[in-house]
Amino acid sequence: MKIDIQTKDGYIYVEPQERIDSNTSPDFQKALGEAGSPAASYIVNFSNVPYMSSAGLRVVMVTAKASSTANGTLILCGLNGIVKEVFEMSGFNNILAICEDVAAAEKLLSK
Repeated sequence: MKIDIQTKDGYIYVEPQERIDSNTSPDFQKALGEAGSPAASYIVNFSNVPYMSSAGLRVVMVTAKASSTANGTLILCGLNGIVKEVFEMSGFNNILAICEDVAAAEKLLSK
């Protein structure tokens, strides 16, 4: 799985580049874990993810819980199409910080 990870000014930027399902979610979880500590601030951009299964949602929730416990920040952005529907149907859009795009996520992070 291709995942772009960059350390930016004050946060870690993560951009997965393909579908996240039961086959690729272990790679996604490993990449998030190796990107930094749970106490870090993360922006995860899903704009290049055409599909996400419940396995991908599990990775997001595990990461969000670890981040919250360690006083870190996890902001998601770029959800579209099926990925956005999956978050809405699961109700995760009501409990996670989700922004329209990277600029909005950076603005939320700076508050």
